Amino acid sequence: LTLCMTRSELTAQLVPELNLTWSERVEIVREEVTDYIPAGERIIVADDNNWGYDLFPGYDVSPFMERDGEYWGPPTDEQTGIDEVERLRLTSAHYIVIGWPAFWWLDYYSALREYLQSKYPCVLSNSRLVIYDLREDLSKSTS
Repeated sequence: LTLCMTRSELTAQLVPELNLTWSERVEIVREEVTDYIPAGERIIVADDNNWGYDLFPGYDVSPFMERDGEYWGPPTDEQTGIDEVERLRLTSAHYIVIGWPAFWWLDYYSALREYLQSKYPCVLSNSRLVIYDLREDLSKSTS
């Protein structure tokens, strides 16, 4: 018996998450957030305004970037993004959730990515999400 697979069948076996629908990926994101972040927390969500505010019931969600509780678009520059993270952190936001629709921000705003990586612990990083815990400042930790 010769096994002949189409390219998509082979890809589906090797990288099954490539074949998930949008809604399946979003449902996994919702589950991962509840697995890694306690209910009731204030979270910053960077999703390039793709998921909607009701994706995370039981959380106080602030869009990233935010003005008056509404999504305000991507940061104008890297320092603006850093300043926004800190502004929201000071309003009791304990986590930032960066979703795959906004992963391009981590490349385009490399100083923001480096800031988050050096200052806050990453509690989850996969093909759907990157979550940083803003409660612990790594730059102030003593070794």
